[in-house]
Amino acid sequence: MITSLEWHPITGLLISASADRGVIVWKQEGSEFTPQLGMIKEQRANLDAAWNMRGDKFAIAATSGCVYVGTYFAANNFWVAHTVSKASNKPIHKASAICAKFDPLSSRVVLSSSLDGTV
Repeated sequence: MITSLEWHPITGLLISASADRGVIVWKQEGSEFTPQLGMIKEQRANLDAAWNMRGDKFAIAATSGCVYVGTYFAANNFWVAHTVSKASNKPIHKASAICAKFDPLSSRVVLSSSLDGTV
């Protein structure tokens, strides 16, 4: 089940996040969209996806309470996402992270909100 779909107006890329832990970036080629794999070490459902202002990074909010930022590796044609927490793969929220967004001016800060009432 797709839980989030976000389109970037400059790059034309789509990102889909899903309850089966998947992240796929879709690139338009002519009239069709081709998938680019998104690698993420999430063990639970992904709830939200968002692009930064340049369209070269995405943020993912997950039910584990983790928030991820993904970047593209052109040599391998796939995207890799890492947690934003300082401790590797540790949740930053005590409940599901339901929203993740980049700062619209700098794209250097990721804001997330959670069902635990924290931002």
